[in-house]
Amino acid sequence: MAKYNDKKLMIVMLRQLLLFMTLFAFQLANSSLHAADTVPVEVQMPGTQPGEAALESVTRCDNCHQADSPEVTIAHDWRGSMMSHAGRDPIFWATVAIAEQDFDGSGDLCIRCHTMAAWLDGRSTPTDGSALTIADAVPKHKWDESKFHRDVDFCGSCHDVSNPVVGDLAPNNGA
Repeated sequence: MAKYNDKKLMIVMLRQLLLFMTLFAFQLANSSLHAADTVPVEVQMPGTQPGEAALESVTRCDNCHQADSPEVTIAHDWRGSMMSHAGRDPIFWATVAIAEQDFDGSGDLCIRCHTMAAWLDGRSTPTDGSALTIADAVPKHKWDESKFHRDVDFCGSCHDVSNPVVGDLAPNNGA
């Protein structure tokens, strides 16, 4: 009787997995239908545009973004915020997909602030983020690929960019 229940449970789980994969594939296909290849004028913002400037290292943000008062540390606060880490946050990318469904091209607004280097390099189109690379999601500090940072439990929760299906996604690891 136990074998029968195990087999029945396995069939139910496989059906649920198949349903999930089908829905996921549909959502993925549907989200790409909502990505704009150009940024609509309704969401274009003034100021520096893609291709007009390059970013300095994150250690030099303070050169331009100094605080007017000692109580406010703009560059320091940004470094620790979700804005600076959003490129690798699945919830951020889910909200970009929803925004794109509501208004084609709106993802450019998100990408502009949350993955600035990619935006300035012109990788915000298609506006769903599909032109971004793994390097756009990785913070630009010198220890991000060290063995220590990838293996230690606390650091590895963000710095270990591996996937059980395709392997190691870190740069120069053949994935």
